[in-house]
Amino acid sequence: MYTSSGTIPSSKSDKAMANIISTKQSSAPDSGVSPRGLRIMDAARYAGTTSWFIRTAIWEGRLSARRCGKLLIILRDDLDSFLESQQQVEPSTASWLAERRQKV
Repeated sequence: MYTSSGTIPSSKSDKAMANIISTKQSSAPDSGVSPRGLRIMDAARYAGTTSWFIRTAIWEGRLSARRCGKLLIILRDDLDSFLESQQQVEPSTASWLAERRQKV
């Protein structure tokens, strides 16, 4: 656990403050209920991508988001649909790859 300055806390008060900071940064509710809407960072973690990828998709209109005050919220259903619509990677049929595998 790191403090807001990026250092490892050394004293008990530093550790307590770092715990408070990390608790405040978490957007998941304590009730154990999974949120329907995700903030950008949570959506990026859920999708296994970067926040920049999520932001770019929103700006380009490929992923819908809702504004709640200052926050952008992405619904899980919208994010799942967006991920399903992404191009699927096809297996490579490159001849150089087949030759390389034969050498090994």
